[in-house]
Amino acid sequence: MCLAIFKPAGQDIPSEYLHNAAETNPDGAGIAYADGDKVHIDKGFFDGADTLIEMLKSLKDKPAIVHLRYSTQGSVDDTNCHPFKVGEWAFAHNGVISKMPYHKKYSDTYLYAKNIMSSRIKSNRDWPLLPKSSNKMAKEIGSSKLVFLRGNGDSIIVNEKKGEWVDGVWYSNDYYKPKTRDSWWNSDPTGASCGWGAEPFTTYSGGYGASVQPSQSRSFVNGEIQCHVCNTYLDDGDAANIIDGSVICGDCWDEISKEAHMAGWQDDAASYWRCYGE
Repeated sequence: MCLAIFKPAGQDIPSEYLHNAAETNPDGAGIAYADGDKVHIDKGFFDGADTLIEMLKSLKDKPAIVHLRYSTQGSVDDTNCHPFKVGEWAFAHNGVISKMPYHKKYSDTYLYAKNIMSSRIKSNRDWPLLPKSSNKMAKEIGSSKLVFLRGNGDSIIVNEKKGEWVDGVWYSNDYYKPKTRDSWWNSDPTGASCGWGAEPFTTYSGGYGASVQPSQSRSFVNGEIQCHVCNTYLDDGDAANIIDGSVICGDCWDEISKEAHMAGWQDDAASYWRCYGE
């Protein structure tokens, strides 16, 4: 479900990382950068990582946000591409904001920008930097991540620890890594394990859904539990559903249910558990 990247001034994002991310997140890309005065946003790129790579060649000395989208709600178009402009700020999101209403045309992040963040920043241009703002946003977005950038270079990452820093650049998940397998393996608290197929979500004749298949394989990531859909690491107390050994965080489960108008999980002839829509 998307990849958000924060590149501080002076850092590079390897081109191969962007190509890897574009393969997994093909629904539009965008970039925001600060020139010391204003924040600039260019988005709506549907050529993989090519435009991003070309633009970044001239932006090494500037802080930037890069985003590659995997659509879970709203149209696949320029409007729903990240980053979004709110006042003096640009921001991008990775995950699902389940508290936002479902809208066929607009993404949850678009609605969050318009309905929530716009009024906050209008009332106080420094709102993202206020001491209590990060905690407030973290409660609203659950296990999702947000990254903000202002024209003067001010920046903040909400749920920063749920992503990872690599060579001076922050990635909201590991979609920048090459996918050398056709599934991702993780474990639930009981030690059982299963894998998702090549795509986190797959459309079946019965509707929008996802499939998992049990396996004896086990893989632990630093002793932590990871959502099979968005790859977010779960903390103690985070909501999660376990379907036949597959861990699905509360936010992704809400999104699957909302997108599919879920009729329920069924075991098909191939021993896959699939969530079928109406």
